Amino acid sequence: MNKDVPQGISVTFRRLRRMENGEEIHDRFVLTEFGGVFFGHGLGSRGNVVTRSKVNVQRMDPVVWRELRELHGDPPSGFDQCEDPVRIKGAKHV
Repeated sequence: MNKDVPQGISVTFRRLRRMENGEEIHDRFVLTEFGGVFFGHGLGSRGNVVTRSKVNVQRMDPVVWRELRELHGDPPSGFDQCEDPVRIKGAKHV
C-alpha cells in the first residue's frame, strides 16, 4: 500500500470502538491535519464477507472538520483503540 502514497507523506490508521457509556460511533470519516472526508457507508466487512457496495464520499466542511479534530484529537479521546495504529510511509515517486 505504501507504493500508492507519495513520498514525503505518511498516513496513520486507527480503529476505534465506543467506550462503555461513551458516544456512539456512527458516521465513518477520515480526518487529516489538512481536512477530512465522510463515507456514506461502512468501510469494513460483515463477518468474513467484505462489503461490495457503492460508497459515497463527501469532502468535509472546514468547520465540521475543526470540530471533529478537537473532539477526537490526536490521539483520539472518548474512544478505545482496538489495536495499535498502522502507519504507512509513502514510497511512490511522483
